Amino acid sequence: MLDVGHLFFLQFTAIGAAVLAGIRFPDLGREVENRWARVADRVSPALAPVAIALLALAGCIAVALLVRFPLPWVHDEFSYLLAGDTFAAGRLTNPTHQFWPFFDTFHVIQQPTYASKYPPGQGVLLALGQVIGGHPAAGVWLGIALACGAICWMLQAFVSHRWAVLGGLLAVVNFSFFSFWAHSYVVHALSAAGGAMLVGGVRRLASKPNFVAGLTVGAGLVILGVSRPFEGLVLAVPWGAALTWAIWTAAPAARAALVRASAAILLVLAAGATAQGVYNQAVTGSYSRMPYAEHEEQYAAAPVYLWAEAPPIPEYSDPALESYQVGWNRVHYQIKRSAAGWLLGKTREMLEAGGLLLQFSLWVPIFAFLSQRRRRDGWENLLALSTGLVLLSVLGLTWSTARMLAPVAGPLILMAVLGLQWIREWQPEGTPVGRVVSRGIVLATCLSLLAGLIPWFQEPIKPVALERARVMAELREAGERHLVIVTYGPNHNIHQEWVYNRADIDGAAIVWARDKGPAANRRLLDYFDDRQVWRLEDDGPPVRLVPYDSGTATGAGGLSMP
Repeated sequence: MLDVGHLFFLQFTAIGAAVLAGIRFPDLGREVENRWARVADRVSPALAPVAIALLALAGCIAVALLVRFPLPWVHDEFSYLLAGDTFAAGRLTNPTHQFWPFFDTFHVIQQPTYASKYPPGQGVLLALGQVIGGHPAAGVWLGIALACGAICWMLQAFVSHRWAVLGGLLAVVNFSFFSFWAHSYVVHALSAAGGAMLVGGVRRLASKPNFVAGLTVGAGLVILGVSRPFEGLVLAVPWGAALTWAIWTAAPAARAALVRASAAILLVLAAGATAQGVYNQAVTGSYSRMPYAEHEEQYAAAPVYLWAEAPPIPEYSDPALESYQVGWNRVHYQIKRSAAGWLLGKTREMLEAGGLLLQFSLWVPIFAFLSQRRRRDGWENLLALSTGLVLLSVLGLTWSTARMLAPVAGPLILMAVLGLQWIREWQPEGTPVGRVVSRGIVLATCLSLLAGLIPWFQEPIKPVALERARVMAELREAGERHLVIVTYGPNHNIHQEWVYNRADIDGAAIVWARDKGPAANRRLLDYFDDRQVWRLEDDGPPVRLVPYDSGTATGAGGLSMP
């Protein structure tokens, strides 16, 4: 929700001021820190993750109700929302509609069933929010709460109670309130929770093996598998190797406890793999074929990996899909196949992903942690290695985005906390400058809470989200049920799509359909003969919604949407 450039400037200024203040006033902020320490000590270690989770949930709800409610606009968000709507209705997938070419859209398969292409984890969380909270956004907020609580729990396995609570609060500030995490229906936080559960669980198993920690590791692996399977696997391999090594080198008694805990991991993994297989079979007809693979075979004009050769261009049901897949994805894939294109493209993508993943102020202690290689122990080296592997793994993908890095959000927060500890010890010429600097970094991170209340710092919602919400509100106010035929002009932006539908298309109050021409449209109108029919014309702003006239290219009269 924040303008990244403005927030970068604000936090950079705050940290710079802290460095200068630390030289002149080495005790600055000590009393505030002492009070904070006393408050943190009053929080029970067992209840700290719960308190952090509740604070994150409250922050999301407060911003949504008092400032701005999250509105979807990215293609992927509507695909996840389709999955959530499907699960909320008690189904794993939906039957293919007989008029499916009218409803064909991005990141969705229409055959052999009508479903999202993405793994089911995020959809389950959105469905939970829709059923319990009455809106999918509640699922997003539950995911944020789960991630922040899991990160605090993970930190407790590595650092002292005070630092774990501080790290949990930094996670809340970074992922809740005005963060894009709390305002996107992609539900990035789910895989962040899975990564934190994996890392924290393995660390606990190595020090004190128990069945609960094994169940947590298994649950973390399942969450990663049903949300970000590729990046989750890259993260899991080094931590799994560390656990295997711990079992191999442990004393007999400890080895037996580790084996029992590992049995819990395998038990949860088996249950998760079975559930994923059942879902795959329902959607694609095969236990081993994921919806993502089905979608790529039917629609993709560019491969997932840059080193792979481009597939033959499929035949698309609509020019809008071809423009996106061929005119956008394939073009960028071809650009990034060159050394210069890869370097420039990946630099831009990783900078953007890093800025969305964590605030600038938290990257400062992360770099401090990475720079102190000789001071790190084996677990901290594993932390840096596994996180680095995930970061490197996405460089070979055609697209690198913040959601792909979400599994290492927790480990990155841990690295930031460890870096803060080391910055705190910085004493040039015997002056405890580091204490003030570490306080300044925490303060700079918290400034995002204030900046989010200032309109100048708020990133505006994309126009298409506001336009779509406005159109839907007017149609609902008009009552009845509606069919909207969407027509795109030559100036249409392919990233501003209108044709997204509910899981139950026939039962939806508003059905969105692509314009296939008067003759083909007539068959659709006959099918939906109980609906009021409109034409939405999008050739760049303004968008026009007019009553549908089958005898003309455009309707007469109607509404102009600014």
